[in-house]
Amino acid sequence: MTNMKITVVRFPDGSWSHGGSPDDPDYAECDVWVIDDSIPRMAIRKAQARYRRWKVKQIREETP
Repeated sequence: MTNMKITVVRFPDGSWSHGGSPDDPDYAECDVWVIDDSIPRMAIRKAQARYRRWKVKQIREETP
């Protein structure tokens, strides 16, 4: 299988989805990632990992 770019979004309520364009107006309030993968569920998992790493880094920068 060849990899394709999959748009993955995290909605403000914490739910995750995939598909659509990264510029979609429905995603205005969402965290958006474009992931290279051939399986949408794996792309969501990769985006969740990136989100967790970003969130941990953000927390560490805020604490003295």
